[in-house]
Amino acid sequence: MSKRSRNKKNGSGRRRRSSRAPPPSFWAANQRTVIGVAFIIVIIIAVAYVVVNQSENDLPETGNKDPAPDFSISSIDGAPVELEAYRGRVLVLDLFATWCGPCRTQMGELNQLRAYYGRSEVEILSVDVDPKETIQQIRDFRDEFNADWTFCSDTDGLGQKYDASSIPTMVVIDQDGNIVFRQAGVTTFSELQTIIEPLLQGAS
Repeated sequence: MSKRSRNKKNGSGRRRRSSRAPPPSFWAANQRTVIGVAFIIVIIIAVAYVVVNQSENDLPETGNKDPAPDFSISSIDGAPVELEAYRGRVLVLDLFATWCGPCRTQMGELNQLRAYYGRSEVEILSVDVDPKETIQQIRDFRDEFNADWTFCSDTDGLGQKYDASSIPTMVVIDQDGNIVFRQAGVTTFSELQTIIEPLLQGAS
């Protein structure tokens, strides 16, 4: 047998090693996962931003220190009622209507407030902002809840002056005649107490 044929035979019996492709990079192997995680993070941040801003918008207005709009009205018993007469005391102004369900709930919270604070420190003034309601309707409403504070009909536009776009609207006015709190909807006794206590401590 010739060398050529031997070499050919020997060469044909050997396996050639196949070249292996390099392992994929981290990005190539995990591209979809990374993009998915990044997308989820962006969504979470966006949702958190909306929630935080919505929560801030829903917070009651506190610490405004805006001068309370002046008013001059009469109680349902015929006595004159003016803002200036409440100077030196904290005034809780309740803007309501007798047909309003949440306003009825608010009466229970205000009764707790009246039982807790003396008139020398805190006064309550409930003003019916529905011009269609009669003095007798307001009087019946007051008597139903055994409320012993002043009730009035809104004959001086307090609903507009104090921005009562919905009722009940609760406004706290400090001893110097400044609005320090305004909130639409039922305001609990504990919420009111949180606002009033610092005002009383600051005056002592």
